[in-house]
Amino acid sequence: MRDSVHQQGRTSLAVCDCGKLHFRYGMFTIHFAPDEFAAFARDVCGLAAVFSRHLNRNGVSRVVDHDQTTCH
Repeated sequence: MRDSVHQQGRTSLAVCDCGKLHFRYGMFTIHFAPDEFAAFARDVCGLAAVFSRHLNRNGVSRVVDHDQTTCH
């Protein structure tokens, strides 16, 4: 690992010697090319905004899962 870009709680971002970014969240690490990480971050920010609006309108309730995935 070359440089730690940022660390906050259980989340961290670091630049690897290979030039990829290592995004860590708890026990999970995802390796991204810089442009892939930027796209991922934009998508997560968008989902967070949608979720926040949902909470403000409906309080805590089940979020509709359009992909029919099963939790656990």
